[in-house]
Amino acid sequence: MFRQPPQPIRSPDISKVVGADWHAEWIWLPGQWETPNLTVYARRTFDLPAKPIDATLWVSADNRYRLWVNGVFVGEDDDFAVAERYDVTHLLKPGGNLLAVQADNVDGPGGLLLEMCVRLLNGRMVQVKTDAGWKLSNRAPAGWQTDAVNDDEWLRAESRGQPPVLPWSMIER
Repeated sequence: MFRQPPQPIRSPDISKVVGADWHAEWIWLPGQWETPNLTVYARRTFDLPAKPIDATLWVSADNRYRLWVNGVFVGEDDDFAVAERYDVTHLLKPGGNLLAVQADNVDGPGGLLLEMCVRLLNGRMVQVKTDAGWKLSNRAPAGWQTDAVNDDEWLRAESRGQPPVLPWSMIER
């Protein structure tokens, strides 16, 4: 009787693993990764050349977050192992836009992860993601989640890198 040779052992394609396709980076207030009971306020401004036809945003924070887009509250969650998905198309506009996140660390490491993919009518894709370009503070003046606040004195974010990165590993979306 003819026997088939054993199949070679293949490593899984990392691009197919759920949560391995992030372009965003885990960010936090510089030097404060392990500070318990810390609230971090994060802001990112960006421009769009036209009104989007589709915009999907994923966000997670260790331990919890609250999210605003252009001053409008979008949502909150406290499960950092799974990123929440939001359709924010209706909240974006041509010209200047603002993403604002309040992230609370209760214990252990703190971190914020956010990625947004915007599709324009001409087919162009715009990506906004957490990286060292975000502005962070541990104090928030009234209206911090709107464009009425000047964040020039806020600190640039410190990055731990893209998932999977310790201590968070894979983050599902």
